[in-house]
Amino acid sequence: MDGNSVYQFLGSRIKVDTTVTRRLIDFKSDFIFTSATDDFYNYIQINSPNNTVNFIPEFTNLSGGKGIFTCRLDTVIPNISFNDASYDSLLNGRYTSHIFQ
Repeated sequence: MDGNSVYQFLGSRIKVDTTVTRRLIDFKSDFIFTSATDDFYNYIQINSPNNTVNFIPEFTNLSGGKGIFTCRLDTVIPNISFNDASYDSLLNGRYTSHIFQ
């Protein structure tokens, strides 16, 4: 995930609210990462309600059985403070400047 993607995400999720005073120095963020194997991703895609494929394969990666053996990891890093360059991008950047007005 590159820096522009982070600022685009923040700018799209944080809405202008005139009843809120946002101080740049108080601005922190929680980062939530979810990662999984390709098998897990494929299983989720195949079984999604939005799947319009006429043929849904019977998904298995086990020898002599049915099902999948895979993993997923969820990690939360709370209260990330930004550095001065990031504060400048938040305050003056094209994706996020609106949230501090």
